[in-house]
Amino acid sequence: AVVTPNETVAIQISDGTNTTINIQDADADATNEIQTIGSTDGSVTVTPSGNNYDLAVTPADGSETIINDGTNTTVNGAGTTASPYTIDVPDNLDNDATNEFQDLSNAVVTPNETVAIQISDGTNTTINIQ
Repeated sequence: AVVTPNETVAIQISDGTNTTINIQDADADATNEIQTIGSTDGSVTVTPSGNNYDLAVTPADGSETIINDGTNTTVNGAGTTASPYTIDVPDNLDNDATNEFQDLSNAVVTPNETVAIQISDGTNTTINIQ
């Protein structure tokens, strides 16, 4: 039976050889032992030394993401759920209406002929498909 901590204990073994076990702490300093580890708020408290190791991690909310404005764009919002990012891009960045997607049409009547292509909001052209 262990009566006092940090002592040598004799073990009696029936039908065997008795032995002695040394259960002394190597440095015999009870003040540097971890007695209790606890956590209630995301931090870890080690006692009796009283050192508090904060292992809490603030949850990401999007505001740590950085988005910079680019040429002809505007970024709004904080990146959070309450204020999500929005990126505004003008419809016509180069301010040239003649180079945008156009609606093309033609009327091929006879194979192997020259075809006139009509381009809405642009200049019509003729293509030789012979």
